[in-house]
Amino acid sequence: MPLPKDSRKIEVQWDKLAFFDIETAGLVAGRHQMFQIGVVVAHAKLGAVRRQFVRRMNFEYTGGVVDPEALKLNGIDPKTWDGYPARQVLPQVWNFLADAGQIWGHGVQFDWGFLEPALRAAGYKTDMLGLRLRDTRTLAEPLVWAGKIANPRLPTVCDFFGVSNDGAHDALVDAERTFEIYRKLRRYYGPRLRARR
Repeated sequence: MPLPKDSRKIEVQWDKLAFFDIETAGLVAGRHQMFQIGVVVAHAKLGAVRRQFVRRMNFEYTGGVVDPEALKLNGIDPKTWDGYPARQVLPQVWNFLADAGQIWGHGVQFDWGFLEPALRAAGYKTDMLGLRLRDTRTLAEPLVWAGKIANPRLPTVCDFFGVSNDGAHDALVDAERTFEIYRKLRRYYGPRLRARR
């Protein structure tokens, strides 16, 4: 059942955690295009995956700029990329994220900077979602300060915790890795990192 388009009218499931990642054709939100999004939904207390979602988006949905270097990093050829229009993908993304008690990403403001304007342009009122954003990159920063890792980038944190970096730059794989990093950080820090409202 579709959720209301206004986040203020949605009953939040506080035991639901959503981990998401977006692959983009450049670094500038509002200029470069999104072309893939992955979401992993987990139970806050059990730490178990409930659902997963991944969709490719086509390269014509906004007419935005494509940075060839970004596509090279992701190994993408727009001519052979088979994606869906944003009008089909964004409602599905909304239903995965909008009622989550916490919405996690690694460097989440980068991904949200692309997704949030697209949702608003499609008629979704995202006011309350931004208040529920959480960042595993921020959680990993004390490891840098302690001299345990060189930087808080996702591959570095994955290496530290023994999480595979295979398949990096695929949105679902990166969302899964973000979820695994969340679990590892939660165990590493102990009860100080309990999920809360």
